[in-house]
Amino acid sequence: MKQEIQLTVDDYHKITRLVGKAIDGGLIKPSQGRTLTMDIEFACKEFNLDLDMLLKFDATFYHDISGIHRNINRETKEFKNCFVPRSARQ
Repeated sequence: MKQEIQLTVDDYHKITRLVGKAIDGGLIKPSQGRTLTMDIEFACKEFNLDLDMLLKFDATFYHDISGIHRNINRETKEFKNCFVPRSARQ
């Protein structure tokens, strides 16, 4: 059984910064910010994302954030198309 990853307050601050970076970079519309926040939160728990690494990324940031946003099935909470973020620690 997979161990549940608990996010800290600091993790949520980093997720907020990632969403802001995605909006500023034109990856998502501001109205999609809440959805992306939940998507990243789930991806953190699924892949144990290295949020510090992801905040520093350029091309990989775009790969991971757009991949998370496009490949999550929000009903089943599974990722499709065998997508794995580059910032995954697993």
